[in-house]
Amino acid sequence: PESFSVVTANLVKAGEKSGTLEEVLTKLSENLESSTDLQSKVKSSLAYPTILIVIAIGMIIFLLIFLFPKMASSFLASGMKLPTYTKILISISNFFNKNKLWILTGGPLLLISLVVYFGTTSSGKRNFNKILKAIPPIRHFMNAMSIQRLTDTLSSLLHSGMPLMEAIKVTADTVGDDEYKNALLHINQNISRGMTVGEAFKQEKIFPTILSNLLSMGEKAGHVSEILATLSNFYKKELENQLKSLVALIEPVILIFMGVVVGGIALSVIMPMYQMIGNM
Repeated sequence: PESFSVVTANLVKAGEKSGTLEEVLTKLSENLESSTDLQSKVKSSLAYPTILIVIAIGMIIFLLIFLFPKMASSFLASGMKLPTYTKILISISNFFNKNKLWILTGGPLLLISLVVYFGTTSSGKRNFNKILKAIPPIRHFMNAMSIQRLTDTLSSLLHSGMPLMEAIKVTADTVGDDEYKNALLHINQNISRGMTVGEAFKQEKIFPTILSNLLSMGEKAGHVSEILATLSNFYKKELENQLKSLVALIEPVILIFMGVVVGGIALSVIMPMYQMIGNM
């Protein structure tokens, strides 16, 4: 289990039973390559926004701890009336300087702890998904990613000869999203009660109508795995388009945030300096 996923193990098992092991391994190789390619695109697309966020945070901390206090002491010594936002920044800067050691040591430790919690623990991953899903553009992207993973996995399992209900159960355990996992388990229950695949999927509102309708048609024609493979390819292309749109949205938001924060700090320094020059 440290090296091979549940899906891989079940695909090999089903392929061995049905005598199609070579075909299953070829398909598995293609799926892994496709999944790795998609993951690398996501990581490379989010690298630049991540660097911008780190630079923005580092710049703000540098200005508040090392640069602004020197300017603030000159303003306070002059005895002039300071603008409200300058006073607020002086208070924040004083807090940062008084707790400089804690911030510079505790900040990285807190960041590492959060990365470990959200990245390695099951509860952390669930909570992180909930936080991300609260943001509409990211929620749409994550839903599309879950459906692509779901359709790809279920198609591969069915194509390898695994029974439908067992394939849905394995897919539920590997989809990586609690909402979709619970929906698949409900679908399994409904199929065991006599519902068709299309009807069972239509009962779960989390799935888009196009998926349920195509599965209904595919079930009547006896081509469920082929329909799922088509949907997987469709959602893969949809993911790439959504990723481009998401990055195109995130980058200007971060740049605007950096401009507002750094510009606000610069303005809080420049305005008192003009007052000092005017009073000379």
